[in-house]
Amino acid sequence: MCRTPETLARRLEILRVYYNFVREHASLGKRTTLAMVAGLAKRRLTLREVFMSRVPELPLTCGRSW
Repeated sequence: MCRTPETLARRLEILRVYYNFVREHASLGKRTTLAMVAGLAKRRLTLREVFMSRVPELPLTCGRSW
């Protein structure tokens, strides 16, 4: 459960990274991710790599004001 818009935004970001960098898309070919097709990654990432990597803290922006 998300009690604040910031928490919701952070959780949605995790899903976005999973969908684009970790999840294989059968329609694109064997073991291919959307990030690989877009040229953002050379290989499929693992969940361990996603959660263990350090990323800079960026300000969260939403399309609407809460």
